[in-house]
Amino acid sequence: MKRAFERERRVVQLNQADRFARRFGKKEAYRFEEIEVESTAFYKENNLKIDFQLAVHQLRKDQQMSQKQFAEAVNYLTENKLLTLEDLQERLSSVNEEFEALSDSMKKKSARIKELQELIREGENYQRLKPVHTELNNIKFKKQREKFETSHDAELRLFYAARRILKEKLDGKPIALKAWKQEYAQLKTEYAELSPQHKPLREEVIRLRQVQNAVDTALRRREQPQAVQRKKHEMEL
Repeated sequence: MKRAFERERRVVQLNQADRFARRFGKKEAYRFEEIEVESTAFYKENNLKIDFQLAVHQLRKDQQMSQKQFAEAVNYLTENKLLTLEDLQERLSSVNEEFEALSDSMKKKSARIKELQELIREGENYQRLKPVHTELNNIKFKKQREKFETSHDAELRLFYAARRILKEKLDGKPIALKAWKQEYAQLKTEYAELSPQHKPLREEVIRLRQVQNAVDTALRRREQPQAVQRKKHEMEL
């Protein structure tokens, strides 16, 4: 039974290779066959349960994976010892969880950095321009006050804006420029350390999802003829 299945599988593979050669040309088919032979040996050697050959044929048909991308995918599976579909799913789950945690941490740090930038800017404006506002309050005569307000209009506008924003943000807490600047510097350092990790993790998640989608597509396509055959056999009974 097993030998019959292997013969049938080999016929399917030969038919696929023939269709590939007709579509992409013999030269292209030959280069692809070299990669396929290496990958087939790899999967047999490691007793893989993932039918990646069917998957890559589907991706090539849909023009979603080049030969180079296929070779890179096989190398990736080898290096990470992803020998079964379960291994692939666990790896994707683990890497995706790590990526989301990193992204969430970076988003929070980025949001706090922007908030601190605003607090520092408005805090500095408030302290720098407060003497101007104090001087205005010390003027008793109306005409002199109006003249002073006119000549210091831009400065007073900045002061009033800073006072309003700080009141909303601090909710009665004191201005703490020194502490804000220290926290800002610390967060900038932490963000800079995390940033180089983001792109590789993102690329790995994309690669894993591409491989998983290819495998899922291959499995569905493999199951469809089997389901039809089972149904035909049941009808014959």
